[in-house]
Amino acid sequence: MNGDSMLLARSCATHALGLLGRGDLFSTSAFGSTVVHDPQFDGVLMPAGRDSPVMHALRFVNGLQADLGGTEMEQALNSVYALQRVRRGSAAAGLSTDGSTVEGGDVLLITDGEIWGSKSLADAARRSGHRIFVIAIGCSPNEALGHDLAMATGGATVYVGPNEPIAPVVERQIARMRSPRITNVKLDLPGRPRWRTPEQIEGEVHSADTLHVFAMLDQATGEAARLTLKFADGSVQSITAEQGQAQVQKLGPDSVGRPGDLCRIGVAQLIAERTRDEDETHEAEITALALQYGLHTMYTHYILTA
Repeated sequence: MNGDSMLLARSCATHALGLLGRGDLFSTSAFGSTVVHDPQFDGVLMPAGRDSPVMHALRFVNGLQADLGGTEMEQALNSVYALQRVRRGSAAAGLSTDGSTVEGGDVLLITDGEIWGSKSLADAARRSGHRIFVIAIGCSPNEALGHDLAMATGGATVYVGPNEPIAPVVERQIARMRSPRITNVKLDLPGRPRWRTPEQIEGEVHSADTLHVFAMLDQATGEAARLTLKFADGSVQSITAEQGQAQVQKLGPDSVGRPGDLCRIGVAQLIAERTRDEDETHEAEITALALQYGLHTMYTHYILTA
């Protein structure tokens, strides 16, 4: 990571540190082919309510250079998962001082996605019990990596490129990290959908976000869709979405025989999901959908005429 990516990484980390407040425990780490934890934290999380830990972290971040070699992310993340809550005997008031490892913590991962050794990243992240919130930076971040980590852990991925404002991106991720942890999601749709995207929504739902789900139904039934959420504290919330006539019309072909824009957006999301699936080939399905709905994919070609 160097050039614009390094500047973006520092800016994102600096802004995130400025959003920490009383009650937050945190640490900072950098990684390449090796992982380096901020030496001032000595392998433990510290309370952000004190000025010194945040100031140490800011100096650590601003002093980072792109000199840690190639990116071996799994080793780095495993090392972060193993950080301790607070050193045994700490005098921090009101904090756990048993030296236990962090369970169910959140990781803010800032990366350009140029990594190696990523095959088992998602599985290791899921086993850790941590949610991974990714800020993918630079001109060509590894979209699949961020998506897989977020989906595996119930986190989220956002993207920021050179010359884009970083503040709203970082603040959105921090807001998600502060949202209640959702442990189970169930979506009941009317009828029997031919397909739904996203197919797995467990990693897509956060309390502060709007959830967009597209589905292809054989016919409009007039029944409501129901989303049921179970939170880590045991509470349950149920949300219903009524099916309006205007929504039904938008999902069908328009008057000149071309699929409506909302329908094409949904199919484009389905194609993107199918394309990320490495365990099964969906070339025939993707190609048929692309031709039917006028979308460009890795399996289709087009000719531009003027």
